[in-house]
Amino acid sequence: MKQSVNHSTAKIVRGYPHLNNVKKSIKLLHKRFSQQKLLMYAASLPPADIFINPSADIVIEVQRLAGRIAHYLGLPAGRILVNFSPSLPCPAQVELSAADDYLVCLHERYRFDRQDIPALLSHEIIHIFLHRLNIEFPNVLDNEILTDTATTYLGLGWPCLNAFRISVQDSLDFGYLGPRTLRRFSASKVGYLTPEEFAYVLAKRSLLFNERIDRLLTLQARELYRQGLRMARREGRRPPFRRSLIWWRWLYLGRRWWIKRSRQTGKRSQFADYRFEWADGDMKVTFDCPVCCQKLRLPTERRQIHLDCPSCQRSFSCRT
Repeated sequence: MKQSVNHSTAKIVRGYPHLNNVKKSIKLLHKRFSQQKLLMYAASLPPADIFINPSADIVIEVQRLAGRIAHYLGLPAGRILVNFSPSLPCPAQVELSAADDYLVCLHERYRFDRQDIPALLSHEIIHIFLHRLNIEFPNVLDNEILTDTATTYLGLGWPCLNAFRISVQDSLDFGYLGPRTLRRFSASKVGYLTPEEFAYVLAKRSLLFNERIDRLLTLQARELYRQGLRMARREGRRPPFRRSLIWWRWLYLGRRWWIKRSRQTGKRSQFADYRFEWADGDMKVTFDCPVCCQKLRLPTERRQIHLDCPSCQRSFSCRT
């Protein structure tokens, strides 16, 4: 009798453990970049620009790719020096000299396994880009999350999502109970964000620029992207936005009625998508802008309010 046994070697964190930091990063990018500046990155870097020819010299291909990414971001690009090192503690490292020369160091395994090089270089060159603009958080992990978020939000993120892969390998094992199939799952990715978080940021970018990015994604990445797109769209369909769905609207009204009835003046009542608080004797509702994640606050019990976000300048109709 043939049995099937599943084993997994994947150690990849899934879900949204860094979602709050991702939203803070998006908020910071909108704060530091004008709308005109963001529009410079409305078109993602196309596949033709990041394609690595498998028959070409890998050093020349990495030089071309690093120069193209730097040009896309508006960074000056002098000479680009490429080195492969088996002792590199991280997958990739890029340093920029005072003369605008780039020193690109990749782990030796990427000399032959080239498919993730575009994602690695994008992350490292965005590090330089953010450092030059003095855009950073005080915490190291927060900075890495900011880098991944900026990489995706500024048009270099689809190779990062494509770098997430789950592969299956079957082998036949003959034991005391007869032959059985051993199925091993292995997963790989790049960056500090989870695959779901990469997909969420990519979806936020697609909604901002009205970009059809799914055609550039692998089948596995496309499923995650669609999940992120549903999540990003829901953010603009929750109360107090006028377009909120009816059951969420009734839940909002019930919570508002209960908070007002309890009259806990000076206290905050936090919910998943908004919070009620008292200020100057009036109850107000605070929520995130669905585009730039800026905190917005409005008085409650208003039938219709037209709101302009001070950060991204988007207009919304709300019923509080």
